Amino acid sequence: PPLSKSNTKQQTMLTPKEGGYKGEEWLYSPQQLSALRHRANREARSALSSNDLPSSSADGATTADGDNGTNGSKNPLIPVSNFANSSGSSSYLSSLDNNGDILNKEGDSSSPEVSSPLRGSHPLLTAEEESLLIRFYAGRLSSLIGPNATMNRLKRDIKVLATASLLFRRFFLSNSVMVFDPRAIMVASAFLGSKVEDAMVDVRFLEEGTKRMEAPVTISEIIAAESQLLSG
Repeated sequence: PPLSKSNTKQQTMLTPKEGGYKGEEWLYSPQQLSALRHRANREARSALSSNDLPSSSADGATTADGDNGTNGSKNPLIPVSNFANSSGSSSYLSSLDNNGDILNKEGDSSSPEVSSPLRGSHPLLTAEEESLLIRFYAGRLSSLIGPNATMNRLKRDIKVLATASLLFRRFFLSNSVMVFDPRAIMVASAFLGSKVEDAMVDVRFLEEGTKRMEAPVTISEIIAAESQLLSG
């Protein structure tokens, strides 16, 4: 309907008070979201191509098994990037041009293409290849939890699946699949999503569900990934 004085007044009332978050600051264009993914990709490439071993940290990332020459090591690589406090902040987005193309193009051509010799000199993924993996694992969520879950004990309302998918995709806006195992983050998203929607599932059933999907993730891996998910 056309805007009237009453509609305008209602919209004003719904706007957060001064000092809080403004609604428009949390609306993103596809170009801006793509820019965030490209930045996460470049940061991962830089870390994986370096021979320096970072010091341990509580929220440090661990690479996936066989990922880019790390051979499943559990040494922290780079810390979790928090979307709300860094990548998604208005101050960061203000550094982009109107088309959001700065981070899409800047430095991509000179980004390392292989990991360091210390990590096996393996080819590194591009941002586009990472996006394919993210879409793949997001699609697998429906087999793990939700109305069409393979296990009856993991069947939940569609809103649980939607929340899990949102958590999974949001995490990988500011973090790379080359650093954080998308399979473990996927299961952690299902676990956390069930808690958020007050329909919690037993983590043991999630572990069993991953075995039936022929993509096993242990309970300890799920708990560790949930901690990373909460940090991101």
